[in-house]
Amino acid sequence: MSLLSYFTQSNFEKTIRSYCRDLGWQITEIDAEYAKLSFEMESGRTQPLFIFRFDSTLEFSVPSALSYEEGEEFPDWISTMLMRENAKSKVGFWCVETIKSKSIFSIMHNAEQNLMDRDYFQGIVSKLVVTCDEFEVSMEEAMSEKEAGETDAEDEP
Repeated sequence: MSLLSYFTQSNFEKTIRSYCRDLGWQITEIDAEYAKLSFEMESGRTQPLFIFRFDSTLEFSVPSALSYEEGEEFPDWISTMLMRENAKSKVGFWCVETIKSKSIFSIMHNAEQNLMDRDYFQGIVSKLVVTCDEFEVSMEEAMSEKEAGETDAEDEP
C-alpha cells in the first residue's frame, strides 16, 4: 500500500490520530482536511501546529505570536534574520501569512504525502514547533532589551 493512501480524504483523520496517539501528542481539532495539534513548550508557551491536506501534499504551519496589523510595517531586521534562517534549514521555511487581517510570521513545511511516515511526521512537527518557540523567546528578549534601552535613555538627564 502506498503511503499516499494513508492521507486520502477518508484516511487523513485516521492516520493523524494514529501518529499522534503513538507519539503521545494532543489533537485539538481534526477533520478530513485539517488538523490542529497543541504542544506545551519548556518556555511555558503553547504552540499550535496546523496540518492541511492538499491533493498530494501536506502543509504544516506554526504561526508565531509575532503579528502586525495588515498594512503595518514590520521591522526589516526580523525579515532579514528569518530569510537567513531559511537559507540554513532543510525542514521548514519562514513566511508571512495573513490570518484574520493580521500579518503573522509563521514557519511552514510542505511535504509530499507519499513520503510521509510516522518518523518523518514526527521530525517535521518537532522541528517546526521548537523553531517557532525559539523564535518567540528570542523576539521577547529583543523587545525587552529594546524597551530597557528606551527606559534607560528616558532616565538620562
